[in-house]
Amino acid sequence: IRSMLASNTPVATMVGKTSELHVTHVLGCSLDENLKICAESMAYMKQKGLETIFDAEHFFDGYKANPQYTLKVLEAVAQAKADAIGLCDTNGGGLPGEGAGNPAQRRSIQSPGTIEESCREQAGASSPACRCQEVPDR
Repeated sequence: IRSMLASNTPVATMVGKTSELHVTHVLGCSLDENLKICAESMAYMKQKGLETIFDAEHFFDGYKANPQYTLKVLEAVAQAKADAIGLCDTNGGGLPGEGAGNPAQRRSIQSPGTIEESCREQAGASSPACRCQEVPDR
């Protein structure tokens, strides 16, 4: 966080774990600790005057395994005033709208900014670069 602030950029993208598996096995912390880390980090950057983007790492895999927890993480960063939330298909292989959970649940999150899906195109229709789109009403 200090390095991000020292860079003097107007926007900060914070990557946070949204998958229970990654929180407990990779980070080695409790689910509640992860919620606190994500929310406090986002709130701190907002207090410093930065536009903030939360990269919801492993969102799609996390949602498939434990949708309640994954949505709790989104709600925590939304309450911390994230300007945008990116729902990331970190492992790749997904397509827009696939396995993203219930769009109505995502829209129910009170976020001051946008919530976007991000996936890696695996069907060969475009470049393999990550791309984002606003989550549509379905």
